[in-house]
Amino acid sequence: MSCQPMIADHNIKAQAVGPGASGTQLNQAPIVESGQEQEQIIQDSKSEKEKEVAGPKEKLALVRQRLKEKDKAYNEQETIKLRLEEELTSANKEITFLKKRIDSSKELEKKLKEKISELEKEMNEKVEELQDKEARIKHREENLSEKEKSVFNAEGIDAADKRDRELMIKQVKDLKKESKKNIAEATQRIDELEETHKEQLKEIKKLREENITLKGTVVEQENMKEKLTELEASRDKVAASYEEKIDLIRREEETKCAKMKHDFAKATNHIDELEKTHKEQLKEINRLKEENIVLKNELFKQDFESERKDRERIKGQLINLQEKRKEAQIQFHNLKQSNGTLVHDLEESRKEIESLVQKNAQLEKQHNEEIRKIKKKLKELEAGETDRIKGIEEEMQVLTAQVNAYSREVDKQKGLVTRSQEKHKTEVNELNERLDEEIKSKQQLNNELAEMRQELDSVSKKHETETSELQEKSRQQVQQFQQMIQGANEKLENERKSKKQLDSELAKMRQELANVSADKEELLRAYDQEQVIVTTLKNEVETTKKANKVLKDKLLNLQQLITPSATSHIQLPAPHGAGGFQHASHPLPTTIGTRHNIVPSAQVSGGSKQVVQSDGDGNGDGVLILPKTEQTATTILHPDSNPDDTPLLSKEEMTKMFKWHDQQGSSDWTQSPQQVEDSLVKEKKRKELAKEADDAVLEVERLRQNVKKPSSFPMEKLPPPSQQTSSKQKTKQKVKKDQAKQRASDDSESDIEENKLIDNIDEEIQQMAEDVRKGSRGPTTAEVLFDDGDSSLPYDPNLVCPKCGKQYRVGEIQKLRRHINEFCTGIR
Repeated sequence: MSCQPMIADHNIKAQAVGPGASGTQLNQAPIVESGQEQEQIIQDSKSEKEKEVAGPKEKLALVRQRLKEKDKAYNEQETIKLRLEEELTSANKEITFLKKRIDSSKELEKKLKEKISELEKEMNEKVEELQDKEARIKHREENLSEKEKSVFNAEGIDAADKRDRELMIKQVKDLKKESKKNIAEATQRIDELEETHKEQLKEIKKLREENITLKGTVVEQENMKEKLTELEASRDKVAASYEEKIDLIRREEETKCAKMKHDFAKATNHIDELEKTHKEQLKEINRLKEENIVLKNELFKQDFESERKDRERIKGQLINLQEKRKEAQIQFHNLKQSNGTLVHDLEESRKEIESLVQKNAQLEKQHNEEIRKIKKKLKELEAGETDRIKGIEEEMQVLTAQVNAYSREVDKQKGLVTRSQEKHKTEVNELNERLDEEIKSKQQLNNELAEMRQELDSVSKKHETETSELQEKSRQQVQQFQQMIQGANEKLENERKSKKQLDSELAKMRQELANVSADKEELLRAYDQEQVIVTTLKNEVETTKKANKVLKDKLLNLQQLITPSATSHIQLPAPHGAGGFQHASHPLPTTIGTRHNIVPSAQVSGGSKQVVQSDGDGNGDGVLILPKTEQTATTILHPDSNPDDTPLLSKEEMTKMFKWHDQQGSSDWTQSPQQVEDSLVKEKKRKELAKEADDAVLEVERLRQNVKKPSSFPMEKLPPPSQQTSSKQKTKQKVKKDQAKQRASDDSESDIEENKLIDNIDEEIQQMAEDVRKGSRGPTTAEVLFDDGDSSLPYDPNLVCPKCGKQYRVGEIQKLRRHINEFCTGIR
């Protein structure tokens, strides 16, 4: 549970007690009545509070589960993200490896092409050289043969030309020698070329073998040209196929690269989406945290409101439960009675149906006998009259219509039996009367219809069909009655089950009442202990009253020394920060002075100042510094020993009114330190006792309220909640009036003199307070919000909210505390 609802409950209880609750009223607690009902109410309130708390707990559990699920989803997304990153890195590695392979394959292609081109050039050059050498050799041989022929023919012709011949012979010889040399050189070159040719052939074979391994084909070796052409064709084919393969590889790699790029783009987009979702999830988490905080605050508020509304709900629930119980009992008795009546009616209806079946059998027998008699008479009266037959036919038609109407009426009446069981008896009686009348009418008609043989046969057949239909309908009705009986039995079983459930619930309630009775005994024990504490507190209060009487005597002695001129010369600085005082139009009441005693002041070592002890918060720092007059010392008021009374002005306001600036230095008592310490210890003890008395009074009042709950009275005589609230307000007003009367009666004759002495000081303090209010920046009368709950008490200038300026009456300090802690908005 939160702290605020506990404080609110404490404040509510304190308001119910009131500031002027004396110790003599504690012994007036009423006797506890109907303890079981109170225990049941307490247990129901506990269960309702647990249910109300279970709702927000379930919401918090759901929120936690959602957060856990979101964390799991976020972790899964991170794992997916890591997997995608790994896949991207592996894909990039594969792409780089494929690029390297493509580059290496391109380099191999270039090298192979260069080698093939070089080999082709070498082969072409060697072939051309061989062809040129062969042509030169043939040309030279032809030239030599022609020259020799010409030389042999020209020997015998001219002798003059011998020289020329000789020269020619020499030239021929030289030419032969040169040719021989050339032939030898050519033979040598041919051998070299053959060797080179062989080497080339070996290289060509190697190339063929390499081409066979690459191409898988066999090339014939007939001619060099064919081989070269085949090599070129194979080279072209290899280049084309290789280019096609390279194109396919490039396309596949391009498609793979495009796919990888597309996958990479998808992965990046997915990663961005995951980041966005992560951010959104963080926002949702923050929002959920804020909602959790808001829900906690709402829970605190709901707890406070639920504690306030528990009693009303418990009362209403008790009333509803008792009403429901009574209604359930009444319904149970009604169902029993209705089931008894149903069973009785069903038995009667069965008897009536059996009687109807017997009557139908008797009627059939009578009808058959009459038919036999009619047949005998028809045998005697064979020569019938035709005119009379026509009239009789018309009458037969009327009779058939009557019979059909009778059957319809019977069906309707039987349906009414199923719908309304209570009217069944009257309808059966009417049917019996109608049957008797119709039987009489049938007898009369049968006497008249003695001559109608064929028509009577048809009528008999129709009657048989109708009887069969009636039997079937009666059977159906019996089945319907059986179904009704089964339904009634099922209802009885359900009611028994519900009765068992109610019995189990009653047993649970009894157990809870037993638990509540145990709690009640514990509460009574605590109440007895508190009564013992209260008696001790009463004794201490009596001792404080005796001390107050001693203080009164001292005041009288001091008043003889005080002159009226000494108090009138007191002038104090008006502070600028004291707000929340009452306006001058609401003067301080003189009755408040009857609650205060005068504490003697002490002189400060400074000489021109005076120290007065105040009774602020009980911390021991309530020392006020006042300017000292030359003639006498001043006096100041402090609260009486009554724990519920409050000072005229609080410690903070008094210090703001009477405190000088920090330049005046520290102050000490002129008394001995032991006396000061003793007085402080006594005051602390007195205030602690006052607090304990407040707590005891609150607990006693709480017990009174629990005892005075309306559940102890009969629930039928409870007034509505509006009347209850009005009655509570009236009782509060009466209590306050009684308190005021008691206060007035407590002022005995011995206090009258003290009041006369203190009235003058009260008037002076009122004037000083009015001067301070005029100089301060507090709210005006138009701005102050008053709480006019009880106009019989005056407003207390000390009970003002410092935030919004709302003012409360005398003795309403608990209302002010509750207002400051819970309801104050800070708006004036």
